Amino acid sequence: MPSVLQVGGVVLLSSMLGAVLGWVRKSVSVTVLSGAGVLAAYWAMAFLQYDAMNWMLPLVAPSLSFVMAMFLSDVIMGKEERERRKFVQGAFSRYLSPAVVQQLVDQPESLAIQGEKKVLSFIFTDIQGFTTLSEKIAPDLLSKILNDYLEGMCAEIDKFEGTIDKFIGDSVMCFFNAPVDQSDHADRAVNCALALDAYCEKFRERYRKEGIDIGVTRIGVHSGEAVVGNFGSSRKMEFTALGDTVNAASRTEGVNKYFGTRMCVTDDLVRNCLHLDVLLRPIGSIVLKGKVKSLVLYEPLQKTEASVDQLARYMSAYSKVEQGLASAKPEFEA
Repeated sequence: MPSVLQVGGVVLLSSMLGAVLGWVRKSVSVTVLSGAGVLAAYWAMAFLQYDAMNWMLPLVAPSLSFVMAMFLSDVIMGKEERERRKFVQGAFSRYLSPAVVQQLVDQPESLAIQGEKKVLSFIFTDIQGFTTLSEKIAPDLLSKILNDYLEGMCAEIDKFEGTIDKFIGDSVMCFFNAPVDQSDHADRAVNCALALDAYCEKFRERYRKEGIDIGVTRIGVHSGEAVVGNFGSSRKMEFTALGDTVNAASRTEGVNKYFGTRMCVTDDLVRNCLHLDVLLRPIGSIVLKGKVKSLVLYEPLQKTEASVDQLARYMSAYSKVEQGLASAKPEFEA
């Protein structure tokens, strides 16, 4: 017969084993089957021990302690799991697509709550003349137009699994490659910009038929290093990106009004693209406000605008601009 000390040792070991099995997060069926397998193996060993040495290991107390320890450990870990899911869903559901939120819930190790430095791709948008329009129409109509517009913008961004950072009036800021890593973040940003542009043009046309003239949406797209994470106070937190790249992306959007374009992307973004299947025409090399290094800007073309012949003629005129030839102006006018 085993001594009381031996029985206590077996009970302690079985409790520890049960706690470990409960702590390791698996599906309920896998946990139950694993526990049943361990108990079956222990009982088989006990009977073999009895046949060989004519005394049996304790069965009831170790089995009960194993089951109780596994159950309590699973309950405690389940509570932590539920709290983690609640936090992730509450913190990110407002500015991430449902698919990305679910990925964060399923793979919490991919989530960096504190600020980290990484390369991101940014989109900034702004409606031309929206402030003037807002002064001319009734508040309830303005609210309807703006909410309708932003709803559609968010839907387009969600399709490419972008992170919606903030709205500033009618302006939208979003980025790619955080909180979930996206190796093709630059490609996503360009394709998302094209989708946003197509949506905005249809939106303008719809309201134009109702007698409301909404300006074009200008879009700037840029890539670079930024610090991204949760920032704020104990009362209000934001998951956002900070740094000079953010400012450059915002100013890239503003450049559109000087060139008469709707979209501008930088050469920094183009260099980060992996499989970009979009025609780009160069706009010019400029130095953004507050910067020293110049950026080459491109205009991505919608498929309806992507005439190979027109692009060839444009490039011919553009090359003459670079050479400072007077013949460039009539070519552009043509």
